[in-house]
Amino acid sequence: MYRTILNSLMKQNKSIVLMGIAIIGLSCCKRESKVDLSLTVPSTYNFENVNYSGQTDRLAMLLELSTYSKSSNAAGVTLNEAKLLAMFSNGPLAGFTGSYEASKQLKNKTILTEQASLADLMKELALISKSTSAAVKDTAGRLFNKDKSKTYLLNKNGVELAQLIEKGIMGACLYYQATSVYMGASKMDVDNETIVPGEGTAMQHHWDEAFGYFSVPKDFPLNKSGLFFWGAYCNSRDALLGTNKIMMDAFLKGRAEIGAKQLTERDNAISSIRKEWDRVSATSALHYINSALSTIADDRGTFHHSMSEAIAFLYALKFNEGKLLTLAEIDSYIKTLAGTEDITILDIYATRKSDLEQVKASLSLKYSLNSIVDYL
Repeated sequence: MYRTILNSLMKQNKSIVLMGIAIIGLSCCKRESKVDLSLTVPSTYNFENVNYSGQTDRLAMLLELSTYSKSSNAAGVTLNEAKLLAMFSNGPLAGFTGSYEASKQLKNKTILTEQASLADLMKELALISKSTSAAVKDTAGRLFNKDKSKTYLLNKNGVELAQLIEKGIMGACLYYQATSVYMGASKMDVDNETIVPGEGTAMQHHWDEAFGYFSVPKDFPLNKSGLFFWGAYCNSRDALLGTNKIMMDAFLKGRAEIGAKQLTERDNAISSIRKEWDRVSATSALHYINSALSTIADDRGTFHHSMSEAIAFLYALKFNEGKLLTLAEIDSYIKTLAGTEDITILDIYATRKSDLEQVKASLSLKYSLNSIVDYL
């Protein structure tokens, strides 16, 4: 089911281009200064030889993992630790609804430094899902929002682990792979001459894989149906930032420039994507900080939910090679909000309104958002 839903993000080009493959030499490291004035940039991501099926698999896996994790918000739902961990690693106990290649998984694409922490959060989520208590400080349990329309499962420190797990993987896996791995030197300074039918050159294929993690349809932003994860949050920020067009134009132009072997222009597109994706994550954090500020006094369920999301989007900022903030600055923001930068021991019960206001003001200044920050 999930794979069928996500297939709207990727309609693979089925025509096979049969070509004589001649290795002319690697020109990948060469920065050409001559601009190709005849370059045509398409309006949709419909290039020849595009394949990002592995990314589509991982998006579908994360959707299943997230849905299973969030099911624990309902009273009486107990999660299985082994199943959660298997969904992370595409193991035999995952019980996925969709059918995914055995070699594809979320865990081994997550930055190595964060794999253990995210697994620990899954283990804790399974444990606290057994709780039958109401959530209070030092006791895991469930908490309603103000109008009792939603329930959130919180750990003993008031963190909604399901949100931290989903957004944590969005950052440490999807976002990291797109901005730092596939757009990094190891994947971009590669063969751009030899065409593999169905995948293009190695450089083109890596670019396509980065696009796959953006999780939007090929005709985005004209088509906004079936948006998931980063695509959905990009769209949520679009009204104030114009993120949809900036991101999609850069992905289209970069792919076209690779085909034209204009690598300096490709690098400009990489810089644009990294910068704008960084802004999507930062402004999403600010959106949830605003929500937390408006609910801290009289809607504790929504407050803890919003705080968990805000911290998770701040955490995601770490994994972009072209990030605006330093790691020390990001850790400082998380520590101000939750007493520590360690995502496994965050304490939201200790968060004060002044902490939220401090982080909001600093982030807004760093990203030049003072004129719109209250509307995010």
